[in-house]
Amino acid sequence: MAKFLNRDSIISEFKKIISTARKEIVIITPFLNVSDEFLKQLQDLQNRKVEVLLIYRENTLADVLRDKLFKFSNLTVLSHSTLHAKCYFNESRMIISSLNLLEYSAKNNREMGILVVRDEASSATESDSWSFDDPIYEDCIKETKEIAKAADFEKRSVNVEHGGFNFSVLKEYKAALEDVLRIINPYFENKHFKISTTEYYDHCIECDNYKENVKVLLELDIDQTEFGVERAMIKLKHPPNQLSKLLSKFKNDFHYSKTNGNFKYYWNKIEQPIYVYPRNRFYFEKLNSKDSLREFRTEVDSILSYFKKHKEFTVIF
Repeated sequence: MAKFLNRDSIISEFKKIISTARKEIVIITPFLNVSDEFLKQLQDLQNRKVEVLLIYRENTLADVLRDKLFKFSNLTVLSHSTLHAKCYFNESRMIISSLNLLEYSAKNNREMGILVVRDEASSATESDSWSFDDPIYEDCIKETKEIAKAADFEKRSVNVEHGGFNFSVLKEYKAALEDVLRIINPYFENKHFKISTTEYYDHCIECDNYKENVKVLLELDIDQTEFGVERAMIKLKHPPNQLSKLLSKFKNDFHYSKTNGNFKYYWNKIEQPIYVYPRNRFYFEKLNSKDSLREFRTEVDSILSYFKKHKEFTVIF
């Protein structure tokens, strides 16, 4: 479930959305009359090269404020004729609220809203325990895209002027996953991954015939088109009697000394895949996307090379 916010916590979370933004922020508010503090926050975002998309209600922006806002090179402004929604978000945190971005409202009005967290790592740091709200986040992004599509340009940032309207924060998760697949599949050459349709996770990709009778899944952590591999899963599709023998051999014979030492494994039941985890997550966090991918591919291939030595793997009884 999402987290309830009153006026003070909306303001606090709005500041957190600004401070935790990595690349982009979207601000949807029909009316705005912002403080000097907000203008300083915009300056900080510009200094950090964070793109800002502002969508407001047509003909409601005072000329004095317009002149101040339009000086920011990282700001794109759209106006919408019937906008009444209020929503503020970055790559991982979103506020849906009654609060317009008005200095008066922030000081005087009773307001309510909810906080939705897309990034599991972010929610884990909260003092309250609450769920990972991807479906809400995704639905809000879809609606934001419809609002933006019906709006008119009033100002383009330097990046939008030269590169077009390509805010990656407006990509739904499936689209981001498809972008990553376009990076991953050429690396794997003849082994084609697709979005997983199995019972595992919606942020997994899978290659159904990685080897004969072997499915390989990669669980990803995606930040737009950047990604890391969280773990690999090797699903052997052999008959149960052969799987039992392979599990026994694996548990008895397969040791970390047979690998580069960066991974650990979990396989206790034949119904489960072989889980391949990083032994040292900090090491993998420092790798770029392709280096992380290369390490996992090398490890998966090492495990499958071990199995190829056994007839229970190579021949179906």
